[in-house]
Amino acid sequence: MIGSPVPGYRRDIQGLRGVAVVLVLLYHAAAVLPGGFIGVDVFFVISGYVITASLQREWVSTGTIRFREFYARRVKRLLPALALLTASTVLASILLQSPNGPQQQTAKTAFGASAIVANFVILRSIGSYFSSIAENNPLLHIWSLSVEEQFFLVFPAVIAIGWTLARRRETNKSIAAWIVVGGIAIPSILLSVSSSYGLIDVPLLGGSSRTLAYYSSLTRAWEFAVGALLVLLAPRLSQLPQWKLDRLGGAGFAVILGSAVVISENSIFPGFVVLFPVAGAAAV
Repeated sequence: MIGSPVPGYRRDIQGLRGVAVVLVLLYHAAAVLPGGFIGVDVFFVISGYVITASLQREWVSTGTIRFREFYARRVKRLLPALALLTASTVLASILLQSPNGPQQQTAKTAFGASAIVANFVILRSIGSYFSSIAENNPLLHIWSLSVEEQFFLVFPAVIAIGWTLARRRETNKSIAAWIVVGGIAIPSILLSVSSSYGLIDVPLLGGSSRTLAYYSSLTRAWEFAVGALLVLLAPRLSQLPQWKLDRLGGAGFAVILGSAVVISENSIFPGFVVLFPVAGAAAV
C-alpha cells in the first residue's frame, strides 16, 4: 500500500511479515521451499520502511530526531527478548549439545548476539549459512538481527542530515532520498555484488568474500535502503493510478513466492538474484 505513512496497524505490513515468517519456517523446518530463506530479505525491506516512517513522523511533528529516545526504544523492545532467547538456548546447548564443537559455537554466537555482532562471529567461526556446521547452531538466525541493529546505529543520523539540509535550503525532502541512494544503497549493492562473485576480498573481517556478502551489514544495507526510499518517495509514488498500484502489489507477491521456489542454496546469494525478493517486497 503506497501512501503517506500513518501511525497504527498496517495490514499490508503485518501480512508481508507473516509471509516472510512462513517462508523461513518452511525452508528450515520442512525443507519445502528451497529459497525460503529469502524471507529474511523481505524483512530487511520491511524494517527499512517501518523505521523510516517512524523517523519521518517524529521529524514532521517535532522538527528533530531524538536519538537517545530512538535507541532506548530499540533496546527496550529487543534486549529483554534477546537475553531470554540466548540464555535459554545456551542452557539447552549445555544439556543437549556436544562440548566438542557445537556447544562452543552456540556460546560464541550468544556472546556475539549480546554485542550485536553475531553476524561477524558466525562469519568467522562457522562460515556458510548453508553448511552442515551452521545447521548445528541453534542461534544461527540471530545474524539477521545483528545486521539490522548495525544498520540502525547509523541510519537515523544519515536521514537526519538529509532532512536538515532540505530544511536549510528550503527545498523538498528528496535530498534525503538522494543521500540514501548515493551514500548507502549504491555503495552497498556494489559491495554485495562484487563480494558475492568473489571479485573483492576483505581479509580483516575473516571468511570468504561470499560469506561476507551474505552476513555483512555493509552488503545488506541497500535492502533496508529500498524500504526507506519507499517512504521518502511516497508522495511521488502515490500519484500513480490506483489500478497500477494494485497490480504492482500482486506482481510483487508473485515475485516473492517465485523467488522462494526458484532460488536455492546452490544459487550465488545475495548476488543478483536477491534483487527479485527485494523488488517483490518493495512492490507489495
